[in-house]
Amino acid sequence: MPAKAHSTFLDALSKISGTGNFHSEGRLPFFLPEIAVEGVGELAFPLPRGQVRELIALAEAAPYGKGLDTVRDDSVRKCWQIDARHLELSSITWNSFITVVLEKVKKDLGVEAEISALPYKLLIYEKGGHFLPHRDTEKLEAMFATLIIALPSTHEGGVLQIRHGGREVAVDFSGKAHWRDFQFAALFADCEHEVKPVSSGYRCCLVYNLKLKKGNPAALNRPLDAQAQALLPALRSLAGERKGGLSAVLLEHSYTEANLSLRNLKGNDSSRARALLAAAGELGLVAHLGLVTYHQMGELEGGDSSYHSYRNRRYFDDDEEVGDVKGCMGEVYEESLTVGHWRNDRDRPVGLGPYSLEMEEMIAGEAIDAREPDEKESEGYTGNAGCTMDYWYHRAAVVWWHREDHERILCTQNLTGACRELLALAGKRGKSTSEAFQRLAAAVVDCFPEALPPLNSSALTPFVAGAFDDGDGDDKFPGSNESAFTFALASFAKAGETRWLESMISRVPPAAFGLCSPALWSSLIRTFSSAPFRPVIDALIEEGVEKHRNTLFKLLEVTRDSPAEVELAHRLLSPLIRIAPKVPRRNWKPEREVEPPGDPEEARALLAATPLMTAPQERALALAFLLADQSLAYVRVILGPLLLGKPVIRESKRAGSAYPDLLAFAIDLLETETSRGLDPYPDWTRPCPPPEKPQPTIGWGSHRPSNPGLLEELACFMADPTEKSHDFKRAQHDRSHIEDYIKTNFLDLEWTTIKIGTPHTLRVIKNDSSYRHALEIRKKDEALLASLRRIR
Repeated sequence: MPAKAHSTFLDALSKISGTGNFHSEGRLPFFLPEIAVEGVGELAFPLPRGQVRELIALAEAAPYGKGLDTVRDDSVRKCWQIDARHLELSSITWNSFITVVLEKVKKDLGVEAEISALPYKLLIYEKGGHFLPHRDTEKLEAMFATLIIALPSTHEGGVLQIRHGGREVAVDFSGKAHWRDFQFAALFADCEHEVKPVSSGYRCCLVYNLKLKKGNPAALNRPLDAQAQALLPALRSLAGERKGGLSAVLLEHSYTEANLSLRNLKGNDSSRARALLAAAGELGLVAHLGLVTYHQMGELEGGDSSYHSYRNRRYFDDDEEVGDVKGCMGEVYEESLTVGHWRNDRDRPVGLGPYSLEMEEMIAGEAIDAREPDEKESEGYTGNAGCTMDYWYHRAAVVWWHREDHERILCTQNLTGACRELLALAGKRGKSTSEAFQRLAAAVVDCFPEALPPLNSSALTPFVAGAFDDGDGDDKFPGSNESAFTFALASFAKAGETRWLESMISRVPPAAFGLCSPALWSSLIRTFSSAPFRPVIDALIEEGVEKHRNTLFKLLEVTRDSPAEVELAHRLLSPLIRIAPKVPRRNWKPEREVEPPGDPEEARALLAATPLMTAPQERALALAFLLADQSLAYVRVILGPLLLGKPVIRESKRAGSAYPDLLAFAIDLLETETSRGLDPYPDWTRPCPPPEKPQPTIGWGSHRPSNPGLLEELACFMADPTEKSHDFKRAQHDRSHIEDYIKTNFLDLEWTTIKIGTPHTLRVIKNDSSYRHALEIRKKDEALLASLRRIR
């Protein structure tokens, strides 16, 4: 980057000052102000109507300026006024209040010089009172603004509208909240403003003229468009030299993620950011406000080397100290420079995500790490790692790039964010929006197949039958596994873009469509029909139905009720009913109830599709799939809850449904089980599986062998009808072995360790936990049976 363009731009930017705000407003809790008016006395608050009428009796109709004349006209201004010379405003509490207000006004308006407030008028607006749009005249030397303090009084209406540089704000002093506060507003003298009509009550305000003790008032409130125009030549020259990437103009102050916004920018940052955003828009650049973070991680020098972590945050106006970080950064091991937490020129969040920056892409008068870090963290030794120190520097920045680079930058920096933007564009109308969609769609498609995540089982979207909406106008319908690919497909569906869909299909492997949720499949097929996806589906079936069963069942769920897709539903059913139900996931923890094979979602999808099957052989295969496991566990865990689902019950009324057969099977099995008696143990005999002979292990994973007769002793005790408890005086590894065996096999035993003597003694005591568990299961079986009988 040429040094001249860089320095010229920074010089032009430095000449912009102020907050960019043209007004200030706030409120402070009510206090006794001790305000008195000549002829009326001390005012009571909220102002009583009788006292307000006394004030009006002493007041005069307020005039307004018309050219060089001062005139009165109720159609332009209807208001009563009392001059400040008749007011007593000298109490200590009131002057302290004015001091606090002026500090807030200075901060909001970006005034760094000393200012003073001179009382001007007490204004009273009764019902119908108003003041048409006007600008205040500068009534004294160095006057730059007007301060309005609302005195608590009951009224409605009378909203103050303030306009400047194409922006407008409204300040409302009415409402019950006003009765308990002193509200105030200040505005630059050259701002156009008006008072809307008062609809009831009395609006009473004290007006102060604000003046600079030193300085030129004309330099304080340059309109935003004038500031932007002043930046244009330098920014145009700089932009001409910087193409193809990002440019980040660092602002002066640091900010947190939570307080970064145009509204919260401090001092000159506000006017500079707003002017720069406006100038960038004028030049056709893409520009946003963002938070730049520079992170360094390196060697801790001169700090605490113990196993402790210390963190310190230097967060600007509100210091938060967490520990005391000692030491400093030595050799830097790693560093990163990113920008995120984006906001547009309307101060709204923009979901671009984190972008990477290079040091040469930043434009600033000083390096980002020229000051103390905003955050520090030191950490002592952890395992094999040495002591480390981390520094974080946070600076607000206006980041811009050329419009012709927009789509490439979006896709390169954050493809998922780019696809979210594509989805947002798909729902909008207009020629420019359509052109933007086409440009971004071309850039997105060009990123595939390289941008696909690994297509393993953990990356694919799980199949949840029936759990999808129609996706109409909803940006969330890509599903639980949202990725750039699924957002791109959702965008094409929303926009009805067949061309880009076909281009994507030709680029990615068929397995990529396993990332699609049922909701997304529903949207795609509703928009395009299944025709474009036939090659994908054929390839999935050819590669292996078992391998792609998740995706194929999702497609079956989406197509089974669509008259236009009956052929595809049949095409899917034929191979799906010929595979085995899902094998349960292996659980490394011991389980009392073994998980049955099968999947409730697959069973639901297949059951709902049985009315489509007319061939007896297909119906038999489907029923065999649904009843591949005929255990009680299957009925309890999968089949019973499935048959009780309201959507399934509604679908069961369709002709040809296998629902009645499955219902009859479940009821018969549960009736047989619940008719079987459950008797308590007659004595102290308890079941115990025969102990397996221990297998020798070799290598690092081998354990010290237990006493070979240990488990035989346990089995003999369990078979003894008279012995309730038994003691094992054994070494710890033997005691642990017995405990593990009890827990793994859910034996009817509880235990305690008697820590007397060496070795300690493990005492095991028989109980009836298996019988109590069986009673609990029986209650559940009876409840499930009763529910199924009600359906029949």
